[in-house]
Amino acid sequence: MLFLILAASAYSPLRTWANASESPSLLTVAFAYAVIAVIGLIMWVGLQQLRLDPIGAGYATTALVLLLTNAGVMIGRYANGHLVLLIGSLVAAALAYRLRRLALIRHLMAWVAIAAIALPLATFFQWPGTRTETHVNARSDLAVTGLTATRDVLLIVVDAYTDANVLQDLYEHDNAPFLDHLEGLGFQVDQPVLANYPRTTLSVASVLQLEYLGGETTLTTDDVDAIWGILGGQNNLVNAFKAHGYRHVFVESGWLGTRCGPDVDICVTGRWPDETFHDVANRSILRGLPGYELGRPFTEGALRSLDWLENDLDQYLQDEIPDLIYVHVLAPHPPLFLDAGCEPDWRGGVAGYAIGSPQMDVEELAQVRSRYIDQLECVNGTLSQVARALPEDDVAIMFGDHGPDSLGQLFQSGQAWNEEQRRERFSVFFAARVPGCDMESIGSLVNLGRRLLSCMSASEMPDLETRILDMNRDSEPRRITALEVPGS
Repeated sequence: MLFLILAASAYSPLRTWANASESPSLLTVAFAYAVIAVIGLIMWVGLQQLRLDPIGAGYATTALVLLLTNAGVMIGRYANGHLVLLIGSLVAAALAYRLRRLALIRHLMAWVAIAAIALPLATFFQWPGTRTETHVNARSDLAVTGLTATRDVLLIVVDAYTDANVLQDLYEHDNAPFLDHLEGLGFQVDQPVLANYPRTTLSVASVLQLEYLGGETTLTTDDVDAIWGILGGQNNLVNAFKAHGYRHVFVESGWLGTRCGPDVDICVTGRWPDETFHDVANRSILRGLPGYELGRPFTEGALRSLDWLENDLDQYLQDEIPDLIYVHVLAPHPPLFLDAGCEPDWRGGVAGYAIGSPQMDVEELAQVRSRYIDQLECVNGTLSQVARALPEDDVAIMFGDHGPDSLGQLFQSGQAWNEEQRRERFSVFFAARVPGCDMESIGSLVNLGRRLLSCMSASEMPDLETRILDMNRDSEPRRITALEVPGS
């Protein structure tokens, strides 16, 4: 009976681990499992204290654990779903206890224990597929000479921050005052600049690797692992700076894709428990309750990065050590819980990772776009403070990794996007201050690091042709295909 309860407690954490789109935190999975298991065991002992026999109490506990920890993927998203699920769980537990002596129930419970462990594991081992030739390398021999470690270099990724033209046309927002403010502080504000990929994982990795990721090909599991390494600091840009005396400071965002790798010298860790714990909670009856809103770890991660920029960055800019500082801010990307002053509104915000969906009417879309602008203004406030505090000779580049998705892009394959959808998703904010260097007309983000190294070293790295690519999600998952460049 003990094994049955522990196995039922393992199902939800194992399922989260096996189906994670990013590599989950194993520590958090283990922590979530321990919490669920302890609750299940306490429930079992408590039912026995009510004079229920151990077997019947165990069956009832198993039913409760399975239903409550998987409620979110059943009816947790619907009106009154939590109440219905709670009542249903109690009824199921009562039936499990009542029918405890039936041979069918005993056999069924034995299979429940096996399935709770076997099914998630089977899903995981089917997912990676066959390991084949790899196309993405986390390291390569990049010869950079004449790079002098005399000034700090700050790279800030602001997730899903689009350019001023898209903000004006689709969001009716004038971002010119903020851009003018940056220009007055010596920044070159370039438009238009395109992301080369519409997804953070691929877009940021190509920026840090200074090249396209394997061209038009199908990514293997090893390719994906290499991309996680690139995002964690094992990349050509970091290698070039570290080889010439730079210290690498890495601020984790709270998204699992940005975790410090072995090449990071100073790691500012993200919050814990991280989004893996939220993924487990989101499967449960906690889904949708205040404190467990979809994507809340993103918002809290964004606040953590913004707070670090405002309060902790200065100690690295003012010391005598030349640093390459990498900060990923998970805003203005949805979920949209922050107001223009960066105060969270957990009940009135917009959950989820998409701005627009095909089901939205005009009024709903306008409201969500307005919340996106609030979050963008929050980010602008912090970026303005950083720009004002930046020492005169130091380097700073701020850029969006891709644009937002108010036209329902996440509900379609990229190959089906029209011109306006591609323009919104691929157009990005870009502002750079590299004293003595022309950072304008870079075309697309893949040239960001190339132009930076060309300016700061004796090595010439010519710009690459602007291409936009996306990863299939339909007929050929992980197949990278080229899309038509907006305006071409």
